[in-house]
Amino acid sequence: MSNGIFISQSKSATNMLKRFVMENVKEKRTPDTTYMKVGRDEKGEGIDVKLYQGMLGRLLYLIASRPDISHVVGVCARFQANPKESHLGHVKRILKYVKGTLNLGLLNTFDTTASLVGYCDADWACDNDDRKSTELVEDKIVTLEDVSIDKQLADIFTKSLTGQQFESLRSTLRLCTLT
Repeated sequence: MSNGIFISQSKSATNMLKRFVMENVKEKRTPDTTYMKVGRDEKGEGIDVKLYQGMLGRLLYLIASRPDISHVVGVCARFQANPKESHLGHVKRILKYVKGTLNLGLLNTFDTTASLVGYCDADWACDNDDRKSTELVEDKIVTLEDVSIDKQLADIFTKSLTGQQFESLRSTLRLCTLT
């Protein structure tokens, strides 16, 4: 690719699906649902910890080139010590999403400016007057800017989204397929 570097782990993702016998499942549009929340599920039936940890380990490796799954994988990782059937269901949904997006990867173009952008979903409550963190802002190391609601890129890393919201933010991250 002449205008940038495309990073994809499609072969690793394909091998992961084969390993967990998920290569023929129906694909999902998003890695998570907006209506089901993951919790401890203390009354749920326990599952094989090694299987669950193996699935999560491979998904954690995959997020290096797939930030679109980082939030939901992180949520599922909280339950590694005592996973239940419900947790496995969430991990399988992620795998179904990965199956439908095997050729997705990060495109780093050469024609962009070199700037580091960070996102924070915080209210800066440490200052009651203007709700800004004072030290780094006063020293002009960090600039705080308001971002309109429809461009809240941090949402893809912090919450479950509808299909349309998810796909819109995913493209903002420069996640694409190489054609």
